Amino acid sequence: MEINRLDIRYYLASEAVCTQEGLTHKKSLPYLSVVQATEGNYEIGLNGARPSPTGPGGIFIAPAGAAQTIIHHLGPSGVMRMRWLFLDARANGQYRLEDLRRFPLILPASLCAPIGERIAALLQGGRRLCADLAKLYEMLDILLAISEPIAPVDELALQVRRYLEDNYAQDITIEQISEQFHISKATLFRKFQAAFGITPARFLNDFRLEQASLLLEHSLRPVGEVAAKVGIADSCYFAKCFREKYHCSPSAYRRSTRYHPSGAGASHLSSNKKD
Repeated sequence: MEINRLDIRYYLASEAVCTQEGLTHKKSLPYLSVVQATEGNYEIGLNGARPSPTGPGGIFIAPAGAAQTIIHHLGPSGVMRMRWLFLDARANGQYRLEDLRRFPLILPASLCAPIGERIAALLQGGRRLCADLAKLYEMLDILLAISEPIAPVDELALQVRRYLEDNYAQDITIEQISEQFHISKATLFRKFQAAFGITPARFLNDFRLEQASLLLEHSLRPVGEVAAKVGIADSCYFAKCFREKYHCSPSAYRRSTRYHPSGAGASHLSSNKKD
């Protein structure tokens, strides 16, 4: 499918320093991730695949919802420096960019500098909407040039997924979704499962937990508040589900993913999203 419209709904750019050789993170995030080691290097594997090295200064790209295994390796100075961009870009008004294009896991070395420079520009501080959007679209133009087309999935399934993504913090039931889209529960399950390999309820729960993982890593909100923020009122149930997905408690996840601050600020633009 040709892409004739590309909207940036959300982005978060940040950077940090790691001082622990071999630190391993297992993550699943709700947005496209573009991650660079500016000193040291990563190993990265998706969905259970064996991790591959990025090389010094290398960049990896992970689609939304992918199970990431990330291993950190320190540079000669005894630290690893990294910067990253989380991005929600929508194609033709409804598709995630990853629905229509497949990106290489590890970026070609020749493109690491131009992509890295644009992430660095987003981290300079201050809210400069037009300048930030220009850098984001320049980056997307580079990435699209090396992407491969993917056949789109069922349109109704995409509409249901977008409804869940836009309303994940609300109390949503399967009955409500069926009524919203005027389809039976059986049809809803069949189409969604065929498109994404999981049920709508499982997708909603996973998406809530992925949003929670970002809040745990990038905010100081108490765990109970994080749970409520993503639509899970019972903090004990939230902790149980989080442990099943990330194999550790929410508090342990926060401790393991909060790097040393690099001194640079984060740039954040959002549309139709809540922090």
